[in-house]
Amino acid sequence: MAAQLAACAALWEQAGQGGRGRAWQRRWRSFLRLLVVLVGTAAAGARGAVADLHLAAEENPGVTELLANVPADAVCLEDLIQRGPSATVWHPLGGSGRACGWTKL
Repeated sequence: MAAQLAACAALWEQAGQGGRGRAWQRRWRSFLRLLVVLVGTAAAGARGAVADLHLAAEENPGVTELLANVPADAVCLEDLIQRGPSATVWHPLGGSGRACGWTKL
C-alpha cells in the first residue's frame, strides 16, 4: 500500500506541460479523495496498516504533501460488507487516523 500511495504522490507532484499546473489536472478538475480498500485484513490489521501508512508518509515528503492536501481513507472490505459504509469502518490516513463513518469523512 505504501508503494501505491507513493505512486499517487508522484502523480500529485508531477508538473504539467510547460511547467504549468500539475499533470493530473489535465484529466481531473480536482484530486477529490483517495480510498484504499484492504482485502483480507481484520479490523486490527486495518489499524496496523494505517499506522504503517503514517510511517511511510513521514519517510516520503511527497506522500506527506499529498495527505495534507487530498483526503485519503482506508477501509477493510470485509468490514464494509458486514457493517455497512456508515459504520465506523473508515480510517482517515491524514490526521489522527481515528475510525469513523463515511458521513464524517
